Amino acid sequence: MTGMPPKLSLHTKAYLDWSISEKHRCLFNDRSRYEIVYGGAGSGKSHAVAEKTVYRISTEQGHKILIVRKVASTLKNSVWALMLNKLEAWNLTSLAKINKTDKTIELFGNSLLFVGLDDVEKLKSIEGITSIWVEEASETTEEDVDQLDLRLRGVTKHYKQITLSFNPIHIGHWLKKKFFDREEKDAFIHHSTYLDNKHIDEGYKAVFERLKETNRTYYNIYALGHWGVYEGLVFENWREVAVVPNEIRWDYKGYGIDFGFNAPSAVVNVYIKGKDLYWDERIYQSGLTNTDLIARMKQEKLKGNGYADSAEPDRILEIKRAGFKCLAADKANRIDRINFVKSFNIHVTARSTNLIKEMYTYTWAQDRKGNTLDEPVKVNDHAIDGACYSTYTQFSPKKPVGQRVPGELI
Repeated sequence: MTGMPPKLSLHTKAYLDWSISEKHRCLFNDRSRYEIVYGGAGSGKSHAVAEKTVYRISTEQGHKILIVRKVASTLKNSVWALMLNKLEAWNLTSLAKINKTDKTIELFGNSLLFVGLDDVEKLKSIEGITSIWVEEASETTEEDVDQLDLRLRGVTKHYKQITLSFNPIHIGHWLKKKFFDREEKDAFIHHSTYLDNKHIDEGYKAVFERLKETNRTYYNIYALGHWGVYEGLVFENWREVAVVPNEIRWDYKGYGIDFGFNAPSAVVNVYIKGKDLYWDERIYQSGLTNTDLIARMKQEKLKGNGYADSAEPDRILEIKRAGFKCLAADKANRIDRINFVKSFNIHVTARSTNLIKEMYTYTWAQDRKGNTLDEPVKVNDHAIDGACYSTYTQFSPKKPVGQRVPGELI
């Protein structure tokens, strides 16, 4: 198998030959201190890093590998779920000691520890780290990664490595300045796109291909994973806040839902007081059936009025029967919805990592001559759509006051 270590069973070789695209196989042999794995959406880079991690704990002993994201609450349905899927694929689940509460996995004398960078006390208590994987590294600050780098010290039996996997966002990001604008000693940079992912489905691929016609800049950055500057952002005046204030008597508290399956399903809490609007991401996950989504909504203890995509009346009805106040959103005119939302002072919570990415990349479409069109690029907008459904439908200027349903969230 080209580019793969020789120390593999025939069964594992066959599985990895099927699972790992040719582009990613060189990662298994990389021993650099800094492994930079970046590129476009849907490139399969996170799957490749997860496979390499399972390979290391299957062939080496004495590891304590730290797997982190910026916010602890995003671990469960992203990299934690991904690693559990890989253990299952390698037929290792029954051999592993999995602690779902503490988010740890023990296997063959190795430990995987899953921690959010916001969980400071837990991070302080962890010693003897042998390698680190930072998933969605573009969410982090340079100081975050510097602090992790300091923890990766001492003599270890096997090579120490920090893997940073991410989609590039903006040309001014610290990751570009540190690893791309100058030569970082002992760093390996690996780039891939959806074109390198042999498992990508044709529908998802078609979304990227359409971007070539609607917004070439967006295609270069989001699909091809190049650093760049997003021009024509839909939402320019918004700010990130730590949390939603809890001392305010809100005019409205509710949530919005954008349905998906291959694309993520997104649920965002919406809080309004006067002209101040707060958005707080609660669910953002692909592969959710409606039963799965309802379970997640119960887990998140969502209450109050929810407004969901009116194109899915059957899903809305099923959610209502599960005990939620779920109503069809007013989505007749996207531009009206956007303009209404832009009349507020928009605040987005720091834990809303996917929503924040969308806010940074949600742009107006362009024609082939580069002229801006009066419609946004219809991609990477799942959390934004959910948030806008709730904000606009609850307080739509077209809706008589008597028809507005008071919203409440506990």
